[in-house]
Amino acid sequence: MQRFADKSLMANIAPTASTILKVLKIAMIIIAALLALVALARPQWGFIWEEAKYTGIDMLIAVDVSKSMLATDVKPNRLERSKFAVKDLVKKLNGVVEDHRVALRNIRRDSNEHIKRLAKDKKISEDDDRKGQDEMQKLTDVWIKKLDEAAKTKEKEILDIR
Repeated sequence: MQRFADKSLMANIAPTASTILKVLKIAMIIIAALLALVALARPQWGFIWEEAKYTGIDMLIAVDVSKSMLATDVKPNRLERSKFAVKDLVKKLNGVVEDHRVALRNIRRDSNEHIKRLAKDKKISEDDDRKGQDEMQKLTDVWIKKLDEAAKTKEKEILDIR
């Protein structure tokens, strides 16, 4: 800049900037960028009880029970083959039910690990630790029982011949 302006005018054109202000400005920009990243991550804490509502699929299995179903083009005959197909459907239902049992147990395991971490960090007492794990076990038992009851009901519906 000294090539373009007189030395006596330099003080008026570009007063000496404070290095502290420059460092402070850079620090503020960095802090603002970090806070923007944190805001984009949408941090959340605490919990919200939310009831999940799921809907199922209703099925109707219609089987022809006329004498033509006794034809032996399929072994042993068409009617027996249809019964086997329905039993296979029940087996698939039992597989889905078992997957749901495993999911419930995984939720229990994750919750118990979280409770243990809280106890380890001394955020809850040992009594609360034990109480929390017992409560999770009770909830798991209740939901597995409901799941089994629903599966038995569905199995009866599938195997019910009208």
